[in-house]
Amino acid sequence: MNKSIQTVLFLVVTAFAASSCVKKKWDEPPINTIPVGHVLTVQDLKDTFANQPIKFDADFSLYGTITADDKSGNLYRNFYLQDATGAILIRTLFSGGLNEGDSVRVYLKGVTLTQYSGMMQLDSVNVDKNVIKQATQKFIQPQTVTMQQVLTDESLIAKLIRIDNVEFAASDLGLTFANAAQLQTLNRNLIDCDGNTVIVRTSGYANFANSVLPSGNGSIIAVLGVFNDTRQLYIRRVSECDMTGERCTGGPVVCDPVNAVNENFSSATNNVDFSLACWQNIATVGSRVWRGRSGTDANGNHVQATAFGSGENNETWLITPPITANGANTLNFQTQTSFWVHNGLTVHLSTNYNGANPSAATWVQLPATIAGSSSGSSWIASGAIQLFGFMPQGYTGTFHVGFKYTGNGTDGTSSYRIDNVVIN
Repeated sequence: MNKSIQTVLFLVVTAFAASSCVKKKWDEPPINTIPVGHVLTVQDLKDTFANQPIKFDADFSLYGTITADDKSGNLYRNFYLQDATGAILIRTLFSGGLNEGDSVRVYLKGVTLTQYSGMMQLDSVNVDKNVIKQATQKFIQPQTVTMQQVLTDESLIAKLIRIDNVEFAASDLGLTFANAAQLQTLNRNLIDCDGNTVIVRTSGYANFANSVLPSGNGSIIAVLGVFNDTRQLYIRRVSECDMTGERCTGGPVVCDPVNAVNENFSSATNNVDFSLACWQNIATVGSRVWRGRSGTDANGNHVQATAFGSGENNETWLITPPITANGANTLNFQTQTSFWVHNGLTVHLSTNYNGANPSAATWVQLPATIAGSSSGSSWIASGAIQLFGFMPQGYTGTFHVGFKYTGNGTDGTSSYRIDNVVIN
């Protein structure tokens, strides 16, 4: 093959290769653009909805900003979008893909506008196919509202809001937002200084589920949801529960620790709910609490718990003031029963009771001798109980002793009495 032919073939091959490269570029598929179609607002959606699901089968779009995402685990596959006319819940086919502060266009074709237990939502949203991000970090500031507005204003549903001068109910103090161990969603009660209440609902999957509720008064930022006729708040993070101020609706009784207790209940009034400074008398089930009783025997006045005639299940605690641990604390007390039916009294020790909610504390049952079926009307001594064995080793903080009575006022029950409680 002579050189002139070789040269021609080389040029042909080179040209073909070059044309193939160019053609490969020309054959790239065009970018798939999602049409905008007719633009709707949140208010348009609300005005269109007539209590029947609407599945969009044409080109419609909704513009808005994401105010709450599912990163924390509190809102699984739920995102809240807000525009100038209102807010709505977006329910996606899978989790993730959207972030708080994302400015988005939601392409509505194939999406269903529906309502679940009173909460309007855009359902079956595919983030990859239905959502086009316009910008990021366009955070919306919460609208400051009153508790009364939260409970009555329909326009606030799904919006990011802020409520000032609120606190968690005293009965919830010491509890966590949810049950992280059992992944259980729980409700907590948020109240204002006028006594208005709304639920704060938290998923057991939330990364803050195990956080303890703040105990003071302050503000909360959350999105407002509804389930049937019940309004409920969903927080995005614990830091948006800023409650460090003084409570306005009461709370734990804060008493200075004592070094010893010596209580014979001489101040108790017959058949009147017992009350003594720094002692806690709390019904955790039912309505019965410990009551005073005037004794006719050598013991004199004492306190009694009973479910007799209550028609309900009862659980009630009588709890000592905080006591300073000294490494050698000892407990003695006396008990008596009346109309014995069941063993309804136990005694416990806690090093983390907050003075408000016994159910939120960790209690260790103490091995006391307590009056029972064979005691008759005798007062029974508990025996000296060495308390330091039921506290962490070397513990120097405070502790409480709690007397817990349980009974059933429907099926029959015992009455239990306590006297001469001595801790030193």
